Amino acid sequence: MRSREASQAELASFQGLWPGGFFEGDPSDPAFGLWGVTSFLGVSHAVYLGCCKPYVNPSTVVLEIGCGRGAWTKLMLHARKLYCLDALSAEHNRFHEYVGRHSHVVYIQVQDFSLREIPLDSIDFVFSYDALCHVSFAGISEYAENLFPRMRKGAHAIWMVADYGKYNAFLRRQAQLCVLNALFPRRDLFLLRGLQRLIVSGIVAWNNRRYRL
Repeated sequence: MRSREASQAELASFQGLWPGGFFEGDPSDPAFGLWGVTSFLGVSHAVYLGCCKPYVNPSTVVLEIGCGRGAWTKLMLHARKLYCLDALSAEHNRFHEYVGRHSHVVYIQVQDFSLREIPLDSIDFVFSYDALCHVSFAGISEYAENLFPRMRKGAHAIWMVADYGKYNAFLRRQAQLCVLNALFPRRDLFLLRGLQRLIVSGIVAWNNRRYRL
């Protein structure tokens, strides 16, 4: 395992990023998704329905890694307790402005990947989305090793991590994967194909500018 200093340096490198906290939008909105033009249902909402909502109830103790401004946190406030971890401070992320202040929500600005603030054998559900994709494989491995003794028997963990090859391949094929292609006939009609390419390429370009892709 690498040194604690190396872990601290990696997390310190996030300081100053995402003023106001990382925030794509509201995952409870069925129409919202960073890649909404490639799906008939917002991707973030689909993740919420399949990977978050089924695992959280009033008796659940939740650990969220990389909470940002709290878009996902806000959808888990009915849990018994939430530990919200982030490399940036709650003030920087404007976390309490968005989520509010709740006695059962514990915000922790982490300095390394040790999870030392989380009690052993205490967590029922671990969730991380759009956070670990920014962390090195060494950092993710440290989190995984330190997380295991803190999870209760039968607990669930859902993490999103990065596959840069698939991500870059997707960026190159955005126009082909756009769901608006389904609105046009399959027959190769010259005028309609030209209009289709114009509409799809325009939406893809707008989406890329919006999210600085």
